[in-house]
Amino acid sequence: MKCILSVPGAALAACLGFSACGGPQIEQSVTLNSGWNAIYVSVEPESSADELFADWPVWSVSAYNADAFLYTASTDSGLTGEGVVRAPFWIWSREASAANTLKSLQADTVLLCYSTNSTPFSVALRGTPVAPRIAWHVSDDTSNTDFRNMFGVRLSGEVKASDYLAGCPAATKPTLYYISGPNESEPRLRPLATGTGTPMLNDGSVVFSTGTSVSDWSGPLYIMPRAGVDFSEEGTIDEISIRNDGADEKTVSLVYTDSVDGMERPELLCRESYAEDAVSDWTPLAGELSRTIPTGETWRVALALDRTKLAGTGAKLGGILRIAETGGTKTMAWLPVSAVDAKSAAPWPQGLWVATLKLTKVSYYRKDGDKVDGVDAGGTMPVKVFLAVGQDGSAKLVQRATVNGTRVSSACLPVDMGAVSPVSGEFGKAGFPLRFEYTIGAASPSNPFRHALHPMFDGKQMDFKTPAPDGDDIENYIGSVKPEWFSIGGAVEFKFDDNAATAWTPVEQLSGDAKWIYSGVRRDGPVTAEGRFTLKRVAKDAEIE
Repeated sequence: MKCILSVPGAALAACLGFSACGGPQIEQSVTLNSGWNAIYVSVEPESSADELFADWPVWSVSAYNADAFLYTASTDSGLTGEGVVRAPFWIWSREASAANTLKSLQADTVLLCYSTNSTPFSVALRGTPVAPRIAWHVSDDTSNTDFRNMFGVRLSGEVKASDYLAGCPAATKPTLYYISGPNESEPRLRPLATGTGTPMLNDGSVVFSTGTSVSDWSGPLYIMPRAGVDFSEEGTIDEISIRNDGADEKTVSLVYTDSVDGMERPELLCRESYAEDAVSDWTPLAGELSRTIPTGETWRVALALDRTKLAGTGAKLGGILRIAETGGTKTMAWLPVSAVDAKSAAPWPQGLWVATLKLTKVSYYRKDGDKVDGVDAGGTMPVKVFLAVGQDGSAKLVQRATVNGTRVSSACLPVDMGAVSPVSGEFGKAGFPLRFEYTIGAASPSNPFRHALHPMFDGKQMDFKTPAPDGDDIENYIGSVKPEWFSIGGAVEFKFDDNAATAWTPVEQLSGDAKWIYSGVRRDGPVTAEGRFTLKRVAKDAEIE
């Protein structure tokens, strides 16, 4: 059986080198019948090929990987421009181990072997799964009688081959074959169905198919990332996507389960998104998620790992995402989820936060002196300030800071203001509003009522020597000599939205209601502006000035 491979040697090694070994595992049962077998293996065992095939009733095994056809370089370095012919197979031989090219078994691989047993031989393979990939090349029944596209399927039941392949641009009216031939010197291909029979597929089936075009169509569902999600030691958020590449809409389910290797499964949060739009808040990934996906559209699910709940032991954590199409094609796939039980170098909520306030309501005073709060302002006033949070969770309001050599500052706070500690409240905790108070001094360059270059606003009397009365004492405005300067009081209050579990969020963003209160700008009393705020961590480490 010949296969034409259009890649140079270096590219072949690269495209066949995919590995998912070491992650959470599932178990797959494999049965070899007497004679020739084509077996689809969807997991990557940790054992070497020598260890794996030691007890199998086979003398040799060929491992096919369609990744070889994912690259399009098609000519050699000579002048003829002829295609490079290579076979995308690794070979394992019991008797000629020195020539073996198959050292270990990769996931999403088709094995070809001849069983010498007269009865079926069954074995359980345990390994890390990956999402399937198929690479189609051109093949027909007239010019390439021994050149076929080869792929395996994982299914939850029996399905029609035509239903499974619907939507594949390379499989328009394909001829389908299976491997057969006990006691034959080489494998033979037989039609998957003859006469009036309907070609059917079962879990683990391997199909040899004609193809009308080059295509990377990989089944009714195209799943990314292929090797699953790995949070490693620092990651907290990732996303998987499931695209419907079939001919009609499909209902797809997602379940998060334990792996079979006894690895502890980390708790995850999830948030569904569809066509780029978020449709739900972050919730624990428990039970079953389900979505009906129109043809050509993608279902995205964001996943998040709350490292504040980890013990920090350095142990490996892992679970399995089971993805299944509950309709006509019964397609299944498994994705590993991996993490290392490690605390972040800058634990939540340490770092620099930027608060964006959108103030939409104000207060005003009636002629009778009564204050009215919460009046629509007729527009939105955007304001930004910065909060610096320490390792102990304590927060300070800062006018400026330096992050990675870049200085950031808030224009709405006085430039001579130092870091201000809160007078009440806790960072991120609902029901305990975080309130900061500051003063814009009478002599501050940020005081809007001070005219720094005007000789009559120097804080002195008419002789330009004697200090004028204190402007912060209202009684001083009665005398003949009036104050020239007075300070202004400011207060910023953050009332956090409720979060039932923890202040931590996967996007490291908090929100709530905000108030900005000014005193000293009116004789009647303070003026209040109100609105909403979002607070986002922009750096895990910053130098506060």
